Amino acid sequence: MIINILITSSGNNNGTRLIKSIKKNSSFKNLNIYGCDIKKNKYKNIFYIPKVIDKTYYKKIIKIIKDNQINLIIAGSDEEAIFFSKFKNKIEKYNCTVCGIDFKYLKKFTDKKLTYQTLNKHGIRSAIWFESKNYAELNKHISNLKVRNKEIVVKPVSSRGGRNVTVIRKNIKNIIKKNFGKELHMNEKNFSKNYIKKYKKLFPLITMERLYEPAYDLDLLCWKGKTLKTVVRKRLGSQGIRGCIIESNQTEFINYSKKIVKAFNLSWLYDCDIMMNKDNLPVLIELNPRISGSLYASIESHIPLIDDVINLYLGSMSKIKSLNIKKNITVRK
Repeated sequence: MIINILITSSGNNNGTRLIKSIKKNSSFKNLNIYGCDIKKNKYKNIFYIPKVIDKTYYKKIIKIIKDNQINLIIAGSDEEAIFFSKFKNKIEKYNCTVCGIDFKYLKKFTDKKLTYQTLNKHGIRSAIWFESKNYAELNKHISNLKVRNKEIVVKPVSSRGGRNVTVIRKNIKNIIKKNFGKELHMNEKNFSKNYIKKYKKLFPLITMERLYEPAYDLDLLCWKGKTLKTVVRKRLGSQGIRGCIIESNQTEFINYSKKIVKAFNLSWLYDCDIMMNKDNLPVLIELNPRISGSLYASIESHIPLIDDVINLYLGSMSKIKSLNIKKNITVRK
């Protein structure tokens, strides 16, 4: 049986590396991997498409599906995952399965407020957080966290890629840029005097306690709220710029992620971002509606997550083997 997969937002270095690693490591002999991206690419099977907001996007995607008899479509960006969830029924009329849940469930973790509310509702560990709808609430919540002796993070309820994040820290004079300048660290005086105004058009905001490095990406393979496989990858450098370490014996992370999968009733493959609280326990930052941008690291380490997705599609869950990482695996960028 021939299986044709389309992975979107795969025209960058990470995307092409993922496609190559899948082809090299897959146990499916008759597997074709296609990609698409808003940037033109030299590779034959990576197609150019417009941005999701373009009116022609849907037609372009459907044309790729029809022309290449795509069986499975896997989103590589948040926007596309949301789009596919909204048009899931229409896309699947072309005999193409969307590897993602319906929008009525997915919207709970594309909005950080709904994400954190779901964690709290199910008694799952989360950071101390508040929704700030205006400047008065923002200042009130900053004061509240100060009283609790917490350093503070301010970020939009809905954003992607760690953009527009400010970390208010004690005993810091200069502004420190992280995550390629998308995250700024500063003291409260500097924030109130020079930077608070930039959030004028970004309300509502999440105002929360600061979490600490190391940061982790978790690949979550799941089906109907049940966790089938959890891969724990510790980032090396800011945003994993130097690569990652796939860690063994991470029972705390695995048990924590199982609660998340159950609470959000997840199926298919997702990425979530984790950092540590002051007690050195894992806490969810974001649950992403797509695969990780560094999924290639797991595939290159012979963890067959895309093969697992294919087996879910084929109804062959029994062929998904349990994960047994005996020692840490370092994967360089």
